[in-house]
Amino acid sequence: MKKNMILLLMLTIGLVGCNNTEKEPELKTNYFTIDSVEYSLSKGLLEEFEDNSGFYASLVLTKGIDYVSSSFNGNGEFISFEFFITSNNLLSGTYSFSDFPNRTPDSYARNLILVEYDPVGMTNKEAYGGTSGEVIVNIDGDIYTIDFDLIVEKDTMGSLEIKKVKGNFTGMLTKI
Repeated sequence: MKKNMILLLMLTIGLVGCNNTEKEPELKTNYFTIDSVEYSLSKGLLEEFEDNSGFYASLVLTKGIDYVSSSFNGNGEFISFEFFITSNNLLSGTYSFSDFPNRTPDSYARNLILVEYDPVGMTNKEAYGGTSGEVIVNIDGDIYTIDFDLIVEKDTMGSLEIKKVKGNFTGMLTKI
């Protein structure tokens, strides 16, 4: 009996001593990376519209750039996507790159990334155009979560640099 009491006491001490202090990894939000260089995003803008060829949604994610009186101003990072959608609203789903003129429904094209962009002076440190990738949109009420994994290219004096871009934005989008 004494052995059982000692064994029970040791087991109890062992269980109390095994307190799990590991924290779950924090999910990274509102950023993008190009070649391991990280940039922040702080706001999102969304315009949904229709023309003769269908429904579209233009999504802009930025930091340091504002949209006032139908124009952009400020200085910072700028990512844009043009979605070709099958209804008049951007919906939750996975959108793959599909360039003009061969675009397919529920896809995106005209992806542009500008680093240190000045829309008034029309200057930027780096400019990239999308060539392939995937954008995952999840909508929960007014909160949009946009995850993107892209391949982009930059024309550097006649030679193309291919880059991988990965990022996320979670928050409300301002409708423009």
